[in-house]
Amino acid sequence: MVALQLEKIYYRQGNFLINDVNFSLEENETVALCGKSGSGKTTIANLLEFPQLQSYTTRPKRYKNETGDTFISNEEFDKLENIIAYTEYNNYRYCATKQQIDEASIYVIDVPGVETLLEKYETDRQILVLYFDTSVKTRIDRMLNRHDCDAAIVARLYNDEASDWEDELNKLVWHYKNNCNKNVELRVINANADMYNVLTQVKRYISEMEDC
Repeated sequence: MVALQLEKIYYRQGNFLINDVNFSLEENETVALCGKSGSGKTTIANLLEFPQLQSYTTRPKRYKNETGDTFISNEEFDKLENIIAYTEYNNYRYCATKQQIDEASIYVIDVPGVETLLEKYETDRQILVLYFDTSVKTRIDRMLNRHDCDAAIVARLYNDEASDWEDELNKLVWHYKNNCNKNVELRVINANADMYNVLTQVKRYISEMEDC
């Protein structure tokens, strides 16, 4: 298998520069970054610079040059085929097609998306689900830093706190691993830490996947 090699990540955190994260990711491996709004999963996905899945969504852009998703209309969404992962959030739809998942290494996703991914994606690829465990305070601070409005922050917190995401993920992964023979693992990231620490945790878990 061809390995994608990430030699260095440059990211300014406070007064120092992160530049020592070195690891590879095989083409037959998928890393799913799962976490509540403001947990830092999209920031980490962008820093990794591996091929990242750009989910289709009917949500409008939060700001003019926003990336990370493919923004389309409801009419365009209805025409998509071979949808594997699907979820709805704040009355907007999100999904990924089989082709997208086959071609990507990094996928930012929520719990319902993980469930449909494991249910519908017929593959022998190894899937590593990294859950970003983050306090409400940290998430609010990060959403404020990215200039989310108060109403949007309240709405996201209301939706996210309705259930225990980590518990749901544990049950999902256990079920599909033990009852459906899916090649999937779940690890928990302490995402309250600074980005250097979060990246280090991500590196360690991906390296462990490589060693399996």
